[in-house]
This record gives sequence, structure tokens and C-alpha cells, in this order.
Amino acid sequence: MDKLFECVELFRVNEGLSEGENSSKGTQVQSTVTIELSCWREVDSHSTLVVVCSNDYIVIKATPANGAAVVRQLKWFETSPQHILDITMDRYGQWLACVCLDGALYLLPVVSLVLGQVPIFCFGELDDLTVILPSKKRAPPTCLAWWETMDNRHICITGSEAGELTFFDLNRHCDLLSIQFSSCIDSMQLAHKANWYTYLLINIRGGQWEHIMLEERLHEASKIHFNEASSLGFEVLSDDMVVKSLVGPKGDLNPAFKAQPVMSFNELTKLSSHDWKDSHFLGALNLKSHKFEVYHYEFDMTPNLINICQLVNRATNVIMADRLMFVISHNDDVNECTFNLNIMSWQRAVESSVQVSMSQAQAAVVQLFTIPSIGALVGFYPLHSYKGFEDSEDIGTLPPTRLGGCVVVTSTAVYQCRQMRSPESVFLELCLGSATPEKAESFAITYKLDICSLYQLAGQKKLADKKYSQALLLFDTAKCSTLEILQRFSKLGRMSELVQYLHRIVYQSETHGPKSGPKELQDLLIKCFVHQCLEIQDQYEAVAMSDKFIQFIRDQFLYNQTVALELLISCGLKEQVLELAKTHQKLSEALGLLIHYGSLCLNSSVQSSLSSRQYVESLTSVSEGVLLYLINSSTFVKFLVAMPSLIPHHMHYLRLLMPGLSIRTLVKLACLLDPYNPSICPLLKRAHSKRRNSTGSTVSSVASDGEAEPSDSPHLLTSPTLETYIELFLSVLITLNQKRRTQSSDQSLSRSSSMLGQTYTKHLVALSEGSQVVQSNPLAAGLHHAAIVMDGILYTWGSNKNGKLGHGEEEERKSQPTRVETLYMLGRQVLAVSCGAEHTIAMCQDGLFSWGGSSHGQLGHGDRLNRTRPVQIGTLADKNVVSVVCGQYHCLALDGDQRVWSWGWGVHGQLGLQSTDDRLFPVHVSVLDYKEISFIAAGYGHSAVLTSKGEVLVFGNGMYGQLGLGNSEKQSCPVVVPGLQKRTVYLIGCGNFHTVAVCTDQSVYYWGKNLQRLNPPPSSQQGNNRRGRPNHSFHNTLANSFTPQLMSGTEFDDTVTQLGIDDRRQSLGTPVPNETLRLMHESSRGVESPDVTEPSLFALDMGWQLCDFAAFGSDHVPYGQEALCAALKCLHGFYRHTPIVHQLYLTQDWTALTTIYHDAQQWSQALECALLGCTSDNASASTAGEVIKTYMDLFVSANKNHHSYSFVMCGTQMMTCLFSYWKTRGFSFTLLEGILGEHLSTLAYILSLFVGHNPALASGVSIEFHMKVVKEVQCQIGSGLPKPSDIIMSSHSKDRKVVVEMSDRDERLWSEIRRNLFGSLHKGTSVHISEQTLASLEAQVKETPNHELHPPEAIVAFSCGHSFLESQFQTKIVPEFVERAHSFFPVPIHQTLKHLQSHYKQSQFYLCACPYCVFQYLRKEQLDTGTPPSNPIHPWNP
Repeated sequence: MDKLFECVELFRVNEGLSEGENSSKGTQVQSTVTIELSCWREVDSHSTLVVVCSNDYIVIKATPANGAAVVRQLKWFETSPQHILDITMDRYGQWLACVCLDGALYLLPVVSLVLGQVPIFCFGELDDLTVILPSKKRAPPTCLAWWETMDNRHICITGSEAGELTFFDLNRHCDLLSIQFSSCIDSMQLAHKANWYTYLLINIRGGQWEHIMLEERLHEASKIHFNEASSLGFEVLSDDMVVKSLVGPKGDLNPAFKAQPVMSFNELTKLSSHDWKDSHFLGALNLKSHKFEVYHYEFDMTPNLINICQLVNRATNVIMADRLMFVISHNDDVNECTFNLNIMSWQRAVESSVQVSMSQAQAAVVQLFTIPSIGALVGFYPLHSYKGFEDSEDIGTLPPTRLGGCVVVTSTAVYQCRQMRSPESVFLELCLGSATPEKAESFAITYKLDICSLYQLAGQKKLADKKYSQALLLFDTAKCSTLEILQRFSKLGRMSELVQYLHRIVYQSETHGPKSGPKELQDLLIKCFVHQCLEIQDQYEAVAMSDKFIQFIRDQFLYNQTVALELLISCGLKEQVLELAKTHQKLSEALGLLIHYGSLCLNSSVQSSLSSRQYVESLTSVSEGVLLYLINSSTFVKFLVAMPSLIPHHMHYLRLLMPGLSIRTLVKLACLLDPYNPSICPLLKRAHSKRRNSTGSTVSSVASDGEAEPSDSPHLLTSPTLETYIELFLSVLITLNQKRRTQSSDQSLSRSSSMLGQTYTKHLVALSEGSQVVQSNPLAAGLHHAAIVMDGILYTWGSNKNGKLGHGEEEERKSQPTRVETLYMLGRQVLAVSCGAEHTIAMCQDGLFSWGGSSHGQLGHGDRLNRTRPVQIGTLADKNVVSVVCGQYHCLALDGDQRVWSWGWGVHGQLGLQSTDDRLFPVHVSVLDYKEISFIAAGYGHSAVLTSKGEVLVFGNGMYGQLGLGNSEKQSCPVVVPGLQKRTVYLIGCGNFHTVAVCTDQSVYYWGKNLQRLNPPPSSQQGNNRRGRPNHSFHNTLANSFTPQLMSGTEFDDTVTQLGIDDRRQSLGTPVPNETLRLMHESSRGVESPDVTEPSLFALDMGWQLCDFAAFGSDHVPYGQEALCAALKCLHGFYRHTPIVHQLYLTQDWTALTTIYHDAQQWSQALECALLGCTSDNASASTAGEVIKTYMDLFVSANKNHHSYSFVMCGTQMMTCLFSYWKTRGFSFTLLEGILGEHLSTLAYILSLFVGHNPALASGVSIEFHMKVVKEVQCQIGSGLPKPSDIIMSSHSKDRKVVVEMSDRDERLWSEIRRNLFGSLHKGTSVHISEQTLASLEAQVKETPNHELHPPEAIVAFSCGHSFLESQFQTKIVPEFVERAHSFFPVPIHQTLKHLQSHYKQSQFYLCACPYCVFQYLRKEQLDTGTPPSNPIHPWNP
């Protein structure tokens, strides 16, 4: 402790020479002058010290209150009878009384002799001695006391060796009476009680203590003594009291006053009388045990023990002060002529009395002085009136605390221990300096200071020094009113400190301001937060303040939300606006205000906070969803994923965003639009039903190239068609694969081979970022309660003991799942939950929240207090926790850096911290840092962890062999399970007293206790107790074993099912859950079950043979190139080719283009795209040759009429393509000749035409091959070959791209016509003909000449309602249709007319649309092209 006292030497007696017995011979001896007696009195005006020395001198030192000390020496009698045996003074220190060996009493006016002052009372001469002789010879006196009675008489009392107590009247100068005691009186002390009574405490030799009442006041009427009246609680008035004294008015003895023993004390107990705290106390010092007992003493009543203090070793004298004790103790070394003055704290001395060790008592000593002394202690007196330190104190208006002091008289000197500093100044130095708050508070407690006032004064000094944070802390510690603190800091403009202060008191259970409730404080804190967010310039400080503000908004609910919302919006604090809106369900209102104020720009953090599913509806409902167009593309896709119903309204905008989307976002979008996905099925069904309900019997119902795109408006007037959805899905796949090709170095989504065979929701995998993935656990059960997570919202039910359900109450049970409102109101997205016996832990996106019982600290909040609502575990708030599990009363957590944390019950070592102590905070299990932990599990009293290499480590209770180490010992440090070292484990689980591990080969190992065999004998727990089928009971299979046992067959199925592990749903590599489920949760709203293993019903209704596009292909990449080709093939006929082909050409996806043309049997285009792909891949000649051979085979085999115009034209285009490629690449024509030679009989005519008109491209062909071609053509002359002019015109087109697109246009048109016309054939086998139509046809037959001679006329009937006679149809209608098409259409449609004419001319099958209707549709198409016709195209009506 800091020093408050100093010990100064007042004076020392000098050594002198005295003559010896043989002085006549002139010899002298040196003798040491010592102090034999002393007396001390202290009043307000002065203090007086008198000492009697061994050389018969009396030294008097008088010190006025405001003056210098005056010392005077007086020579005393050298005769033996006048040898002074004891001295005393009156209470004013003006008269000295000495009792000598002759029994006489000598009075000396010390104040008059030293200071020249006239004493208050006069008992004799003022400049000489006054002697009072006894009336008879008495025994030598031993002690002396001065008694000033209540009636102003002054009596000196002497005790003698004979045990005689003699009373001298100083006014009459005579002895009055004497009282005889049993033995020598060693000492005596007078004790007063506020003019109510006076008694004498007498120490009789032998350790006996007696007291005798000298005088008292009592009630005259009732004769009740003062002590009796006060003990009964009466208020006693002096007006009704009379004084009764031992010495009567005439000096006679009052027989009513008799000596009585005090109480039984042993011989080693020293009693003393003390006036302390305005009361009188009796102190009993045991010289053996050094315990000092303090009694509240009332005469004629049993003393009441109030305190026991443990003093230092060899303590002999004690002075009691208000806060301290001054204790004299002798050194243990008897050879050392010193003793110690110990200043001890009452507080600490009382506390140390409980301890046996003296070291505890020594700790109560606040300051120690060593005083030299040749002889014994002469006198020890309290010091009260010293004020020399007060002028130098800087403690403001606070009065300094006077701690008192003491005067120590030794045989050689006089010392004064006095206060040199106030404890207030020392406390301020500690607060303002570098001392810890604990040290300052301990100092204040020791000296019983007004700590609040001192903290406030320290705060004012810090405020003056501009140390605002420290000042705020001091003001708060001083419990200043909230209003006072706000006024102080507001005047200085210190808003940051006000935020800190208000934040702290708002989060406390009670506020310090009696007039400022939590609501007003929260409103004020909102304004302070806003001010700080606008004023702070430093980026890091601004982020920290913003985070603190947001946390406040989430945690508090009493502030005025409407006013706060308007204030935040007006100041542009959008993140806080949206956080407040989400917390208090005011999102729509907040977004509307943002639009109203024009604050439409939302940063990435705000967009991310709004990307949750629960906020999408609010975003779309405000101002017709205009905010959706102001957010970034990835967030926009998240909104669509969360609410697929938005897709029809934003398809066009989505197409615009698509090129800028990341690979991961495109995968999510593809997953959403995938027809295999059940969440998109309602939209596809709606579009399909509309398509079916439209007119399907006419060509005009067929979708055209010019179909309008969806509107940009959020609310479409026309719903998208089925083709639009399919095209959007294919467009996403095309963009995705194009990005993968151009960004091959980017970290894209990869798909593990172990995921093969999984269901739809597991086909997407997490990003390969090298970090630990979140392990989702949506369902958990404790001993008597359960919890489940649905769509990020937590529900609990069961027993609510200790508040483990998190609903705020403790005793009520919940019989059905109830939402945990605290997490929901705070907007916390729950990822996983785990339950212990009496507690629950939820893993959210921003940390862990725990509630329930915490008898072992399992909640992780640093205490053992129960929580009835979720509270965040602060230690793990920034640790990116990915998994958490609960044991019975302990918990484990795994963070993203693969570090394990544990806390709670640790008696069995289950925390893995190499100790058995409970841990109230999460503690890092550092011993596992190098193991790359990937999975954790916890049982009743044991734990297990799994490494990424498949090792299992266990720790905790092994009583039942649940550790698998072959013994029943505890392990407080993680140990590898030896029986599994040769196996690769990928999943572990802990029951109460058993453990299960699943290996990659699907074998299951178990060890521990069988719960159906309680307390088994130790011998039965050894060996392999594997059984047969467990009768559908998992526990029957778990026989007690101490080492891992293999389970197979039926045991495997039942065991894994009970653990919640389905082999059909579990990967062969790392355990699920992983990032797959998280990504799919974002991507598939409405997909409740992950077990979708078959195509959706909608796909079956459509006749689609859908595969799982996400998992299709051998490249293990979701929606890869193979998946794109599969989608183009499976969905053929449900999308328009033109936009898809156009996009594929732009992205140069030759593989997908080849697939489209291959499926459409457009072999020339397919070959061209395939060769372009070979060019981009830099394929070899052999590879290119294989491609050419494949398509030549297909081309030849697909065409039966090898002399048709279409076959020759297509073949010519193929020759142009392959010869151009071959010549450009510089390959040898030998290989190409061999390929073409296989089909030379079919291709000879085409080759002759191509070589004749393209000599440059065919320059590399050998003469031998030319000759083979010529010979083959000669053999085919006259077989009806097409005209070379048509072929030449097609092959010499100036723009190859136009030829391809026109060919595609014609093929697309023809395909649409065929699909439309044949679309209703499956509904029936006949066409209805009305009676009117039939009658008209019969009339036409009758009009035909000689119709009776001809066979019956056939009728051609169409579903459009038109019908014709077969002869009329072939001879008139069809030729007229062809003529009109050739004559009127400005854009030729040669291929389309060829196809139509060939089909109309066949006799066994007819189209379901007649030539009239087809012509009307083609006329509309021609007019829509924008090319003005040379002649008007008139309608053609029947």
C-alpha cells in the first residue's frame, strides 16, 4: 500500500555522568539516562507530554495548536521517599499528579510553568508543587488515575501493592476513603460513557480483572439505571436524571457500589479500555494467540463480542482508531533492541482472523515502522489532533480523512507516528495513474473511503486533462446520474464517449438515471449513433461504429422505431435502415421511404442482407419491384432462387444480366430453371396448359421466329410460353459453358465422384476453396426436448426446464413445435441446432447462440447462470464456426480453420484440454491443431473427432469402453483409436456410452455399452459380441465392447438408420452435410425432400425422357458440356432453334451446334460444325477423318433416294465443307479419298459436280481417284439425276452463312409445320366430317361425267374442316398451291415446297392441314418479312 504515515522522533534523552559511591576518591562512572514514566494528554488547544527520567528530571513538552513546541526540564527530589512511582494528568493536560514512594500526592501546574497559561481549575500554587499527604501510612503505590466527576469534583485514585484503592480529593487536599482488594493492583484505567457513567477497570496481580462503578446517572422517579434504560431502547433525558457516586458528598463510601469481576480471562490476556466510534469498548489481547477481541462493554452486563482480529506475532499493545489499529510488536530476535510499530487495517485484520496462518495477519499491515529501544515500552498513546498534512492536499471540496496516529515513548526517546497524507489523495493518484482499478478499490475499502465521490473527483480531473474515455469510465463507476454525465460530455461535444456510455448502461439490467427510463436512453443513443456514423472519418472506426450500431438495433426494442427509421433514412444510413426494418417487420415501409427520398443505390452489404428468402416478397411488392433492377446480378439471382414465381416477370432482364454472372451464380440459375427441378414445375405446367389450350389445328398456331419477347415490365400482360422457359434454361447452360471455356483457370464448381447416384438436391457441390464447409444439422433432441430448423427458422418443443426451449419461460412445457421468437425477431438465419440434457445451441450465420441450464458452464458465457432466451457466445463470434455438437453437459465446436473448441463439464476429460476442470468459456483444443479435423461428435461424458485422413481420436470417460482403447480408463488428451488405424472412416457418432464409426467401404464399427444391459460385469464386456438381426432394435446390436467391432448385413442397415444415416443418401467420401446442401437450399425454394430420384410428373406428362442434367456426363461438372448436349437432345421440339443456334454461333460452341444439327438430320450443317470444333481443338487428320467418316455414313444411310435434288444439294454442301477444311489444314488427301471411296457409288455424282465446279479445292485429289469417280458417274448416267444448274446455284452462294441460316429457317419452318399438323393425331384415328360437307362432296361426285363407271371416290379430310375428293385434290388443288407459291412469294421457299408437294402427292398418308390453310400461313410469313412483293399476294380461299 502507498504510505500515509511517517514516524518522527520528538526528542531523545542524553547520556550523562553521575558520581558513584566512591566519589570521594574522585572517581566517576558513566550511566545511561532512561525514561521511566510518561503521560500524554491532547486537547484542541494544545498537547502535553510529560516524562520522568532516571536522573530525577521531569521533562515537559507542551505544543500549542498553532505554535511551536515548548520543552522544559524540572529537577525532582533526589531523596528516596519522593521517588515517583506513577504520574497522570487531568483531561485538559494542565495539571500533573505524581504519586511517590511515601504515598503522598504531588500536583504540578505544567501548563502554567511551560506555556504561562492559567489553568481552568486551580488545585494549588501555580508556580510550585502542591503536596497532599495521606491520613495514614499506606503501602507503596503502584498506579495512579485522575477522576473528574460529573459534579465537577477532581479525585485522584491510587492503587497499592497491598491491594488498597485510595481516593484523594484534590479540592480538599486530603484522602477520602480506601477500598481493599485481594491482591496487588498492577494497573487501572478509567472508562467514561458520555457523562452517563464512569467505572474503573482494575488489573489485580495474577491475571484477575475487576471493575467498579464510580458514578452513574439514573432516573429519579423510576430508579432505572442509564444502562438498563438504554438497553431497553428508551430515550433517556438528562433533566430527569440524578448522579449517584461511589464517593458521597462528605467523602463517605456508597455501599451500593461494589467491585465485580469482568469476565473470565486467562493469565495471558491483557485488557484495555478504548473509546472508539463514539462508544466505549473493551479490548482483550491474548498474548499467546495474538488475537484481539473487541467487546461492546456495559457495566453490570455481560460484554458482547463484536470483532476478533488476528494481530501480528508477539503483539503487546493496541490502540483502536476509526479505520486502523496501531499495534506494538516485539521482534522475534531477542538480541535485537528494537520493536515494531504496525499500522493494521481493521477490515483485513478481521478477515484474517478466520485464517490460521500468520502470513494472513501480516497482509493486514498497511505500514510498518521499526523503533529502536534499549529497554521496555514506557508509554503508548493515541494521537487525534494532528492536522499538518491538510494544507498540501488537492482533493477538491472533499474533507480529508483523519486516520489518527500514536505517540510511542521508549526508554530512550519519544516518537510520534502521524499522518502525512490523506487517503483521498493517494486514491486519486492510483486512479489517475497506472494502477489497476482493483488496487484502487482495495485501497478505498481498507480506509473506508467515500469511493463514489472520489471516482467522481477523479473523473473531473481526467475530463480536465481531455482524457474523455477514462473520465467516462470513472463517472460511471462513481454512479453519477445519467443526466449529469450527459450534460458534462454534451458541453464538450464528446459524442463518441456518450455512445460508449449509453451503450453500456442500456445493456445493463438497471439504469443509473432515476428519471431516464430505458426507452428515453435508447432514443438518445440512436441519435448519438447517427451523429458518430456521420462524423467519423477513419474507415476502420466507421466500420466498427456501424457494426456496433447494427448490433444495438438488433438487440433493443424499446426505442421509437418510426422516428428512428425516418432519422436514419434522412441521414442516408441505409444499412442501419434495413437492419431496423428487418428486425421490426417494417421492410416494406422502409423500402418505400428509400424510394421516396431517392436513395435507390444499395451497396453490396445491403443487398447481401436483403438476399434472404423472407425479404424477397417485400422487395417485389414495393413500387412494382423497381428495387430489383438496382441490385447486383448475383443478388438478383438469389431473389429468383428464393421466389421462382418472379421468373416470368423478369425473364428479359435476366437475359441481359446473364453474360455478367459468375459461374457459381449461373449454376444456381441453371439449377433453378432445370425442368428436372420440382420448384420450376408449376411455372412450366402453367405455360404448357396455355400452349395446349391455344388453337392447334392450324398452321397459324405455330410459334414463329418473330414471336415477341417478354415485356420489361415487372408485371407481364402475357405469360411466357413453355418454349421461352426452355430457351432460357438452354441459354443459361450455353453461357455457363462458354464462361468455363474462357475462364478455365478460375476456381469453378467441381463435383466429386463420390456424389454419383445422389438425388437432385445433392448434385451441386460446394466451391473448392479449401475451407471447412458448414455441417448442417437441422434436427436435434436432448433428454426431454427437441429442436428442428426449417427454412432457417428454429422450432423447439418438450420440457422447458431451465429455459432450454428458449421461449423466455422456465416451467411451461411445449407439446408442439414453437418458433424461437428471439432468433426470429433478430433475423438470425439458423443453420444447425444441437441439444444437450439441459441446454440448446443454435448455429447461425453470424455465430453461436446458447440458452438453458449452465450448471457446468455449458452455455459458454463465463458463468453458471441459466438463460431462458438465446444469447450469443461472444468468444466464438468471429471464429467462423461450421459445426457444433452438445454432449450431456459439454459442447464441442469446429471452426472454418479446422480448429476444435470445447467448454462445459470436464470432469472426465471430455473437453480434451488435458485437465478435468469445467470451462465456462470456449477453449481452443490446441493439441488437435495439426490433425485437420473435419467432423466432431459428443456423448454423455466422452467426445470423438474425425480427421480429414479418416483417423478417429477420442477423449473423456472410458468406463464402458466407449473410447475404444481396450480399457476403461479416462483420457483427458485426444488419442487415436488403434483398432481403426488401418481403416478410412468418414463418419462418426456418439451415443451416451457408445461410439459408432462408418468407413468408406460402408462397414460400420461400434464399441461401448449396450444400453439394454445395465451395469454388466467387467468380464462380459470383452470380445466381439456381434449378433444376428437385432429385431429392429439398434441397441441390441451394441453389445458391451471395449474395442471397435465390425457390423455388416442387417446390423448395418438398422444401426445406420438409428443414427440418422441413410446409406442410399450418403456419399462414399466425405460425410454429408456439406456445402452441397447449403447451395441447394439457396437454389431450390419449395424442395422439401432431397429424395427426388425420378423425373417430375410434369416431365412425364410432357413425354420428356429427362435425365439429371446436373449430374449428366463423365466430367463430374454440374451442367457441363455433356449436360448441355443432353438437354438440347431431350428437349428437342420444345424450343426454337433460331435463337439457340444464334447464341451457340456467337459463343462458338461447335459441340452443341453439332448436336442440334445431328438431331435435325441436317448433315451438312452438322459436319460443318463438327469440323469447326476440330479446328478449334487442333485435331489431327485421323481424328478429323473419323468425324467425316461418321457423318458420311449417317448421310448416306439416312437418305433412301440418292438421286433426289435434296440429297445431291446437301451432299454438295458437305463436299465443299470437308474439302475446304482438309485443304486449309494441309492434310494428305489420301486419307480423305479412302473415306469417300467407301461410299463412292453413292457420292460419285456429287463428287463429279463438286470437282468440276471447284477445281481449286479439289486440286489435291489424285488422278486415280478422279478416274474412279468418272467411271462411277458413267455407270449412273440416265438414272434420273437432278439438274446441275440448281445444284451449282446453291453451291456457289456468295454468303455461306446465309445459306446455312436459310436452310435452317426452311428446316425449322417445315419442322414446325409437321409438328403442328401431326400434333393432334395421337388424340384419335379419325376426323369428323359434317353432314353438310359430306353432301357437298357427294354432289361433286355426281357432277363428274361417267361417275357410275369409276370405282368409289376417296375423300381427303383435314382437321381444319376442309375436305376434298382425292382426284380433285391431286389434279387441281395441289398444283394450284405450288403455282401460287412460285408466282406470288417474293422470297423463294424451294425446300419447303418440295417437302409439301412430296407429302401431298403420296397416297397413303396426308397432313392434317390443307393447302388452303398452309398457304394462308405462308402468305402471312412472307408479308412479315418486310420484302415488298412484285405482285400482290391475294388470299386463296376455297
